[in-house]
Amino acid sequence: MNLMQLIKLVLDDAYAGIKVKTGADKDKLILKELDALMAEYANLTCATRKAIEYSDPVKRFAYIYKYTVARI
Repeated sequence: MNLMQLIKLVLDDAYAGIKVKTGADKDKLILKELDALMAEYANLTCATRKAIEYSDPVKRFAYIYKYTVARI
């Protein structure tokens, strides 16, 4: 198994952990969270920044989807 296959397994598991009725609802939440993460990361160098909380399954999925593969 290569790294991309492993990340796909992690994403599939994380996606299943988002508890909403439909896949379309999950996708809407994820898109909203992707925008929120980009805004939060844009302020990481600010003196007033807050720590980013990753306990929400949607936020975790969005982070893995957007940033994990790019950093490998």
